[in-house]
Amino acid sequence: MKNSLIASIIAYAEAIIWNRRKISRSTNLFICPSTFLLNNMVKGSFRKEQLISIFNFIDENRFSEIPEVKQNFYCYVGRLSTEKGVEVLLNAARKLPQYRLKIIGTGPLEKELKAKYQCDHIEFLGFKQWEEMKAILENAVCMVLPSICYENNPLSIIESLCTGTPVIGSQIGGIPELIKPGINGLIFEAGNADELERKIDQLFKTSSAYNYHQIAVEAKEKFSSVRYYNQIIDIYNKLLAQSNNITAA
Repeated sequence: MKNSLIASIIAYAEAIIWNRRKISRSTNLFICPSTFLLNNMVKGSFRKEQLISIFNFIDENRFSEIPEVKQNFYCYVGRLSTEKGVEVLLNAARKLPQYRLKIIGTGPLEKELKAKYQCDHIEFLGFKQWEEMKAILENAVCMVLPSICYENNPLSIIESLCTGTPVIGSQIGGIPELIKPGINGLIFEAGNADELERKIDQLFKTSSAYNYHQIAVEAKEKFSSVRYYNQIIDIYNKLLAQSNNITAA
């Protein structure tokens, strides 16, 4: 863990002490940010009646009105590391010189990827503060999340949709739960650069069919902090009522 023997020993000891049985006995309800996680906890022998799925939330005030016309580029937002599938995206992107790709983020592969893929239509922008990143997201034709690892409920997708920008995401983990193909984005097979190339080209060619304003409105409503708060309060009220009934009995 974090290249540390001590940290690894502590994490292992914690996993042994706070095992599934002990955690289950101490917990009324587990709140999962995705159905993907919920189903995997069931596979891991957690009781389904102890689980509920609620998406993560965003602060709606961080988003402004979206541009009516998108610019001729797409983007990636995230860590430049193997599990994020960035090289899958770059392999697809270099075959699409007609579309500009902006890469936002840093990571262990940054130097290697720049040396291998940087060209006229692929631009590495490094780390960006929220306001700069938001300006890029809201003007992009789409954002691509090409992960080859299990993503749970990626904030980058939620932020992109809230700026009215469709997402092309890999079909893995909780990513497909956030994307409605043809409505707010497209799905492709994780790790398949050829299919991703086709999906990027498809989205650009059909971009006029996407209602950017509606994408943003629906996302802000679905992932609003107020909605999340109300769901959480409702859960606690139900648990409290159940506890009072048990006590009264």
